[in-house]
Amino acid sequence: MQTEVANHVCPSQHVLYEFSTPNSEWACDTCRSEIAQGAIMYGCRECDWDICIECLSKQVKLPEAVQEALPKKEPSLASDILRLKQSKLAGWLTEEEFTVELKKLLASQGKPTTPRDGVQVTQQTGGVKQEPTKTEPRQEILSNFGCLKKHELKMFNAPDDQWRCNLCNQIVQVGTVMLGCRACDWDGCHACYDKDREENAQLVKGSPCWYKKPDGSLVQAVIESVDQAHSPPSYIVVVEGSARETERERLLAFLPLAKSVELQQEQEKLRAEATSKVGAEAPEPSS
Repeated sequence: MQTEVANHVCPSQHVLYEFSTPNSEWACDTCRSEIAQGAIMYGCRECDWDICIECLSKQVKLPEAVQEALPKKEPSLASDILRLKQSKLAGWLTEEEFTVELKKLLASQGKPTTPRDGVQVTQQTGGVKQEPTKTEPRQEILSNFGCLKKHELKMFNAPDDQWRCNLCNQIVQVGTVMLGCRACDWDGCHACYDKDREENAQLVKGSPCWYKKPDGSLVQAVIESVDQAHSPPSYIVVVEGSARETERERLLAFLPLAKSVELQQEQEKLRAEATSKVGAEAPEPSS
């Protein structure tokens, strides 16, 4: 019989149940620590979400005997290295990427964590790593989006309907654009990525932006002025050659990630078609 944990639920508000880990391939979704075989954890199988007893003890009142028995553990370098090795074996990291991440991990030991200005993102399609194209001049400032270790994130499309965003906890559809860190088994959807960077973006006079028209389409615009005396602030933007007044919710500092990827794919398709056409029209060499 499963033991229900009173007054504690997963992010989707499902009741948690106690269980013993059947092997050493389990990890806590809160502290990201590797959990040994036979350890007590609490989880929701519907959401595939689990929490270790140490993290749970910080959120709910456990029996005093259990509290005293909890180990005073420190972050384990060995568990982080193991996670990297598992990611390499699963094919998520190449040998070169594994070496780079391992060097970063070893170099970070004993050093204070420095604030980051943004999350580095590369694109991975069909197992081939591609460097992202810079389509936006504004620097991205992300506060909550990314794994706990602040590793470089890779862009990919969800291969099936078994993927879930670690921020909104929503299962995504097949093909959804996501950003992930295989070393930490962390994934975020494009909607949460867009939301996070928009919340941290500053739009001031002269800032380029995107204006959302009533039909939902986006057009490029420039901030003419900002009136902070209003609540919320009022923006004068130049759109398609004319100035208009609007609010921040109608403006985007960045082109949505999914739209950006879509445009990039369309450009690559057009380039491929143009190259193919030129090749077909080239005169055959005379014999």
